[in-house]
Amino acid sequence: MRLTAIVANPRKPDRYRLDLPGAPSLVADSALVAGLDLHAGDNLEATTLRRLRAGAARLRAFDKAVEALARRARARRELERWLAQRGHGRSDITAAVERLTALGLLDDAEFARAFARSRAVGRGYSRWRLRAELARRGVERAIADAAIDEALADEAVEESAIVETVANKKLRTLAKLADATRRRRLYAFLARRGYDADVVRATVDRLTRS
Repeated sequence: MRLTAIVANPRKPDRYRLDLPGAPSLVADSALVAGLDLHAGDNLEATTLRRLRAGAARLRAFDKAVEALARRARARRELERWLAQRGHGRSDITAAVERLTALGLLDDAEFARAFARSRAVGRGYSRWRLRAELARRGVERAIADAAIDEALADEAVEESAIVETVANKKLRTLAKLADATRRRRLYAFLARRGYDADVVRATVDRLTRS
């Protein structure tokens, strides 16, 4: 098959469109183009064409992964699932993830620390809730626990302070209820969020004391 054109992408440095007659164009990076010593007008052997198609598939997975991380941070397994759902092959996903990790753009420990810090301070997540959310995103338990400990220590956050902030906010929505009902609902609300039972009890007692 003849390579009819090699066109640089003006919006994405290091990306080239390779035009082939009667077939979809392929996208390759400069390393692959140089490694195969490609020039417009070349007649491509079957093995070269297979390498180009494999390289294009890997590059698609990598570029999609970069786009996903640009929108928001993700854990490694979460990103792998996201790429798989969009039809990328396992080997292409692995290559993309390994490259991103080597570049320092994918780091479960850093992701977990940032996630724990933002959710604990900004949304009042309990330690249990933080651990569950990180597990859902594929972060290993040891990494998650270390990140939660570090994040809470860095922010000087005590769970009792988080519980009180969340409880006060909830109490405003229960103001019209009878005292016993307000107390019961507040306790159930905090318990569902996974806070320590002793902390919940103490907080409810303190905030609903007549």
